[in-house]
Amino acid sequence: MPTMTMMKNINLAAVFIAVEALLLSLCLYFGKAWLINAQVGFFSSLLIVVCSFLGYKKMITAKTLEAASDEPDTIEKIEDPYGVWDDENGDDAPKPSAIKTAAKDAKRSARGFFSLYRTASYALFFVLFLALVKSGYFAIIPFVIGISFVPLGVIVYGVLRSLGDK
Repeated sequence: MPTMTMMKNINLAAVFIAVEALLLSLCLYFGKAWLINAQVGFFSSLLIVVCSFLGYKKMITAKTLEAASDEPDTIEKIEDPYGVWDDENGDDAPKPSAIKTAAKDAKRSARGFFSLYRTASYALFFVLFLALVKSGYFAIIPFVIGISFVPLGVIVYGVLRSLGDK
């Protein structure tokens, strides 16, 4: 029996297959240059989105596992998320350990932003773009249409999902 997460993934895949079919039918009508440009734009932007998701998911999972061990109360976490201004010592000076924790969180955020997956997907996008330009097949309109079909697919999936929740 499929789980709820599996059904969401199947629905997401179905939306992107439908978007890809629409893109392919458009490209077959306009010719080879449209097909190549739109497919390079579509798959490279899809790869960027997926790799960005994986990088941030890895970062959030690591942060969640670390935070689960020593959890302060909710109000204290909202007022002073890093414990910089701890009232236990009676002084107004920030604690060095809290500053180190804040720096560590900032480093982890940067690691999620500059993850290997994400950097590699952008590098592939750039290489494919340069290959299209060098080969003489590059056409801006189909390339931009190919890139825009990924956000379009996300919007369609979000709309369908919100309509299904009601």
